Amino acid sequence: MGGVVLNTNDGGTTWAEQTSGTTQELFAVQFTDATHGWVSGTYGTILQTTDGGTTWKTSNAALAASLWDMKFIDADNGFAVGSNGTIMHYSTP
Repeated sequence: MGGVVLNTNDGGTTWAEQTSGTTQELFAVQFTDATHGWVSGTYGTILQTTDGGTTWKTSNAALAASLWDMKFIDADNGFAVGSNGTIMHYSTP
């Protein structure tokens, strides 16, 4: 089962599944503040939220590589690393 994004409003006591807009498997998540976050996954999948995870926008990188982890340095710029030595700079549109 792919594309699963979970949300909590009570510090992790309970979790609810959200619509992510993708069926790809997702591996890493990072937020730079309470509203700006990203998720990465298979085939260059990158999801972005600007409302704290209520909604997600898909920004596929059109890669054959899976993106295993990411680090964003601010709300607009980050890096993702993945299979086959993939290193990618990401900048929000």
